[in-house]
Amino acid sequence: SKNFRVLSIDRRGYGASTPPADYKYSLEREAKDAAQLAESLGITDALVVGHAGGFPGALGLAAKYPKLVRGLVLEEGVPLGHTPAMDELVAGLIANISGPGFSDAMRGIYPNFFHPEADVSCVAMCADDAGRTPQNVAVGYLEALHHMDAFSLAKSLTMPVLFLWGEIPLRPITVEELRTAVPHSN
Repeated sequence: SKNFRVLSIDRRGYGASTPPADYKYSLEREAKDAAQLAESLGITDALVVGHAGGFPGALGLAAKYPKLVRGLVLEEGVPLGHTPAMDELVAGLIANISGPGFSDAMRGIYPNFFHPEADVSCVAMCADDAGRTPQNVAVGYLEALHHMDAFSLAKSLTMPVLFLWGEIPLRPITVEELRTAVPHSN
């Protein structure tokens, strides 16, 4: 932030933003929200970073508004088709957080997304934050994952793309798979 203007967006229903009562996740709406924010601030040439759950929205922004995005960094997100293992994982997550003990379930699940040697206080802070996400937002996002076509969006990208993963990714991928999915990736 010393050399660049940095914005961190609260997606609808996350952080300090209030979700609409009829919340339903939409990659297109997230992309449009970010594009409208950029337009209102006079931003025309952005380097966009999407991490984990923010990955689809960042990918959508780059695909739908390519003149706005000069480069894309995607952390812990994979623009590949669905696999039975990932669909099973997502279905299990939805089942775990759909009941009355949502906040506790989120706090219990979230540490599994971190490396076993990650800073315990950081993991606890992130898990607590996840537990404050409105249930309809968390469930709606995961349900939408089954219908997203990240692969087609990724194939349409023309700007440079950098993928970053931790040591133990949720969805392992090879460099060859990445190059097939996104020809402009590194």
